[in-house]
Amino acid sequence: AGVQYGFINTPELSLKYSGLAHLADFKVIDQQIQEIMQSVVNGMMVLPRRRLYKMDKGCDYTTIFEPPLGVVRINVMSGRGFEVEKGFLTDDIPDCYCVLTLGDMTHRTSTVMDNLAPEWNETLDFVLSDNDQILQLQCWDEDEGPLDPDDDLGTAVTTPGEILLSGQQLELSLQQDDKPNGAFITVGCEVLKFSSNLQSMSNTNDRQLCGLLTILVLRAFDIPLAKDEAATFVQVTCGDSTFATSAVVDYPGVDCLNPWFDSSFLIELTPARVKDGKISNVEFNLINGVDSDMGKLVITHDDLLAAANNTLAETRPIGSKGAKVQFHVCLQGIEPSAVPTLAEPLSVDSGDFDGVWADVAHDLEMAGASKGSLRGVAHSPLTDVMNHQATPRESTSRGFSSSMDQIEESESFEDAASDQGLVKVTAVSGRGFKVRKTAFFLPDDVPDVYLKVTFGSSPQVWRTKTIQDSSFPVWNESKDYQLASHGQVIDLGVYEDDEKGKEDTYYGSVRVTVGKVLLAGGTTEQEILLEGRGTGSYITVKCQLI
Repeated sequence: AGVQYGFINTPELSLKYSGLAHLADFKVIDQQIQEIMQSVVNGMMVLPRRRLYKMDKGCDYTTIFEPPLGVVRINVMSGRGFEVEKGFLTDDIPDCYCVLTLGDMTHRTSTVMDNLAPEWNETLDFVLSDNDQILQLQCWDEDEGPLDPDDDLGTAVTTPGEILLSGQQLELSLQQDDKPNGAFITVGCEVLKFSSNLQSMSNTNDRQLCGLLTILVLRAFDIPLAKDEAATFVQVTCGDSTFATSAVVDYPGVDCLNPWFDSSFLIELTPARVKDGKISNVEFNLINGVDSDMGKLVITHDDLLAAANNTLAETRPIGSKGAKVQFHVCLQGIEPSAVPTLAEPLSVDSGDFDGVWADVAHDLEMAGASKGSLRGVAHSPLTDVMNHQATPRESTSRGFSSSMDQIEESESFEDAASDQGLVKVTAVSGRGFKVRKTAFFLPDDVPDVYLKVTFGSSPQVWRTKTIQDSSFPVWNESKDYQLASHGQVIDLGVYEDDEKGKEDTYYGSVRVTVGKVLLAGGTTEQEILLEGRGTGSYITVKCQLI
């Protein structure tokens, strides 16, 4: 047995330095260190990348590997609420375009010139590994020349799950400095399954995908070297894409002459990577050390077409000295769009919808299933492909030919959410915030407190107003959220609004489920925790089903 694990989205890193490392507390140095560490983490264990832990050394990687859900096709439809920028000589009507990012893929729309209500109606494809992956949309005003950089018109974040739950169409409020700026972008969403049908390989729209090539390098056999000389890895090349497994060396408990690599590589097939409906050859190179090439084997497009479901799962000789490599290569197309009937756009402000998928996992776990059964595996997707068997809907794996219809799944979740209705969350008040004493000739510092509230697994943040100079702030601000389960978490981050140029002070947070608030009669007071410890300050929150 074994498991794969990773982050759905890029985690936030908080670094503390001690000793001589305090030099890194300078903002510029700290930011550079954060970016380097973030890049390393992203490359190792942020979806679609995962880490592997084998509880049984002989565990078959193909029973653990979890392929993507499919392709999420985002339709950037239209915008509204943009303003004319007054100029000295002429007014500037914005030339709007959008940049969308999901995972490690980024796409840009065309530019709509001189328009306060731009219409794009352009579809952009992303490989989807989880419905809670953050989709970031940033809108820009295109300017001319290197000395006139494009102007930021605002950013919105959502998830494919949120869009699906809203009827596959959602209007997003653009934010600047954590505040709505009055502009909106409407987006649509559809999830398309991967398929052994390769008709999509003829697609020529450079913003849409043609398919997906999945390569698993499992292990090698009979490396013709002495143990102390062995440091082998496999390099995989297909067109402009090159990947490499980690190197395996002699180590107690490791058979370096029959090494396990257990590595997976995904290649998003764009029109530029497909020529006349065919992909480039897939080349496996067995390498020892820095540059000792021990042999090569090649898989052609025609080899994949001749295999059942375009999937080769073989062990083949590589080189001329008796070594062999075990691999799986799967070529998939994309099922055609169902062209769904879209509902009227549902307008959302910062944080008006929750991503319910993680909370549904919580509900299933409470009912006896584990979270690992949703994102982990105990089933073989590759075997299903090879045997042309559909993965059962109740299976804990999403195979290459998974029968889990993503559109049907999104509708079932949407129905479940609508059955629960809406919940009004109110940030009521706080108490216990301490006045800081200052020098004798300066007034005491009475805190200026505000909250940042998130609901469920949604990335959207609702920021309350700042209550100036009060140890007992009262907000009484409310937001309505679509309720999928009573296990959804309300997270209230507590901050002091400091002077301009200074980073706001973080007091800690309160995390409480909707169910806990309702069981307390609809209103509860919770202590603010900082690094797991009580602070002596409290926040009152209220929930009301509507």
